[in-house]
Amino acid sequence: FAIAIKTLLRDVTGLKTRVIHMEGFDHAFPEVYWNGSWWVFDAIFTTPSHPVEEKSYAEYLKENYAGVYENLYNLKEDETGVSVPAEHGFEAVNITIIAIIDPTSNESDDKPAKNAEVEIFALKNWYDPLVDKGKTDEEGKYKTVLREYGNYILKRYDKKVMLEALREF
Repeated sequence: FAIAIKTLLRDVTGLKTRVIHMEGFDHAFPEVYWNGSWWVFDAIFTTPSHPVEEKSYAEYLKENYAGVYENLYNLKEDETGVSVPAEHGFEAVNITIIAIIDPTSNESDDKPAKNAEVEIFALKNWYDPLVDKGKTDEEGKYKTVLREYGNYILKRYDKKVMLEALREF
């Protein structure tokens, strides 16, 4: 539905559009870029009668849909996979997950784990706990932005690979 509305808005208005996926809910919504700002068009949660400016989205949810606000852990642009919670008014934090192959306890033996699968789950969210996933780069790093709220669990697939999360300030 969100893709259809995005396409319709783009084709009819000629404006730049995108789809944002709510991680923590099985939901997506279109946005339109107009007059220097992104505007959320979401008839279910936020905009039954009018769009909401992107930077006011978190406050709108907090005031009108507290359950959605409390259980929403990440927002991602569908086409690029870029996390965008800060742009939507949520307090967000940059996270770098470092994956290393650790065959011994000697740190000098550690090697970056390239293409290691990383999944991040929200501990509290029972409905859609997976809030981010991807693979590490050539340096064994996976970078993302998450909402600074709640507890997260990192999952690893290979017993030889260790994951460490660093919060960037």
